[in-house]
Amino acid sequence: FNEEKNIGEAIRSIVKQDFTGSIEIVIVDGNSTDNTVELIKEITLKMPVNRSIKLLTNPLRFIPIGLNIACQNAAHDIIVRLDGHTQAPSNYVSESLKALKEINFKGAVGGRCDIQASDSTIMSKAISIGVSHPLGVGNALYRTLKDQSETLIDVDTVPFGAFTKELWKSLGGYDENLIFDEDYDFNYRVRTKGYRIVMNSKIVLKYFARKDLAGLWTQYYRYGYWANKFCLKHQIIPSFRRIIPAAFVLMVILLALSSVKGLSALMTIYFGTILVISGSEGIVKKKSFPLAVCLLPVFPTLHFSYGLGSITSLLTWLKDKVIKS
Repeated sequence: FNEEKNIGEAIRSIVKQDFTGSIEIVIVDGNSTDNTVELIKEITLKMPVNRSIKLLTNPLRFIPIGLNIACQNAAHDIIVRLDGHTQAPSNYVSESLKALKEINFKGAVGGRCDIQASDSTIMSKAISIGVSHPLGVGNALYRTLKDQSETLIDVDTVPFGAFTKELWKSLGGYDENLIFDEDYDFNYRVRTKGYRIVMNSKIVLKYFARKDLAGLWTQYYRYGYWANKFCLKHQIIPSFRRIIPAAFVLMVILLALSSVKGLSALMTIYFGTILVISGSEGIVKKKSFPLAVCLLPVFPTLHFSYGLGSITSLLTWLKDKVIKS
C-alpha cells in the first residue's frame, strides 16, 4: 500500500536476479492512493522475456490476506516472498532454491537483513542501527548477524522466506486473523510439522527501517501486540527475546508503585547501559556524537512500545475471557 517510493527498486531487484529461468512477479496492491499502481504498470511494459508481472488487489489491505492472494495466484511451484520496502540481492532466488534443495524442500528458507536508513537524517540512521543491534532486537539472528556462513543456520524464523506452494497449501496458508506476526506464525507451523526453517547468510536483503520515532513506536507496538496474540493462539510461552520487553515494562510499573529506590536503581542501570551502547555505536564506531545522541531514545522506544503492546494484548485477552465467562 502506497509504496511508490520503494516499489520500483524492489521490482528491479527481482528482474535482475542471476536465476536465468522464468520468474513471475506477483504483486498484491492494497488499493494504493499514490502512484504505486501506475509505476508498476510502466515497469510491466519493459519486462524481459523471462520475467512477468501479475498485479492483483487486496482491498482489505491486511498483510496475511495479501500474501494468501499472492500465493493462491502464483503460477509456479516455488514461492519467494519479498516486501515492497525491501530490495533483493541478485542471488536471492538462486540461493533460496539451493537452500530448499538442501533441506529436500521440507521447510522454508530466508536470508539476513542489511538494515538501511530510510532517508539521510541522523535519526533515521540511528533507528537503522537500533533495529539491528542485540540491545534493540535481542537474538534475532537475521537482523544481527554480520558475517557470512558457509552452512545453513537453523533458526526460529526468517524474513519473508521461500517455500513450496504445496507447503503453503498444507498449512492452510497464512493465518488471516493475525494482522501482524503472520510470518512468525507461518514459520512456527512449519517447524511443528517437523520441517526446518533455515537462514542462508549468503542472501543479504536490503531492508529500510522506519524514518522517525513515531513510526518506530507504532511498528513495534504492533509487533508486541500481535506477537502475544500468536502465543495465545498456540498456548505457548513467548520466547526469551519476546518476553523480556513486557517483563521489563511490568517491572518498571511495579517498582513505580512500590519502591522509588528500586525504580531509581533499575533506571540507572538501564539508561547507563543505553548510554554506553549509544556512545560505542555512535562515537567510537561511527565517529559521530550527534548519532550517539539520536540513538539514546531509540532503544527505549523499541523496548517500551513492544512491551506495552504485549501487555495490552494480554489485558485485552483477559477482558474478553471475563466477559465471555
